[in-house]
Amino acid sequence: MRVTFVREPLARVHADILVTGFFEDARPLQGFAGQIDWLAGGILSKLIVGRRVTGRLKEATLVALPTFSTPRILCVGLGKSAAYGYLTIHQVAEALLPLLGALRVGAAAVEVLGAHARGLDAAIAARTFMKAWYNGAQEPGIDVVFVVPKGAHPQQLDRRLREMGV
Repeated sequence: MRVTFVREPLARVHADILVTGFFEDARPLQGFAGQIDWLAGGILSKLIVGRRVTGRLKEATLVALPTFSTPRILCVGLGKSAAYGYLTIHQVAEALLPLLGALRVGAAAVEVLGAHARGLDAAIAARTFMKAWYNGAQEPGIDVVFVVPKGAHPQQLDRRLREMGV
């Protein structure tokens, strides 16, 4: 299993699946979920308005967008924005692992699940995510590419993650 960071536009991210998160109480959608929604003609907003998805903690919605470089998008609920923190990241990561396994994912491009927008340290957020996957002691066997927003420094985050033992 490889773990890396990249700073790429969504159009250039290549993986088996792209994982993004959104809050139950934050509209319009922000981060990669907002970008995906805009690029896909409001598909996520329509699901929200139709009450098919809510952003409730650990809720997962798979969206197929064949025109994207990564055509499978997994949108995960991050719960209430005021309660968001490293514990939320841990809970979401734990819930994701069996889903990604069932989808036979070999490589997942993962947004650092709202960390940047909420003032959390992206390297610690990524470490929290990976530690949740290693709780089961068996290596998950899924390569992870953490996709970071503009202004972030992937090489620096990658070095910090290695220094933390991941």
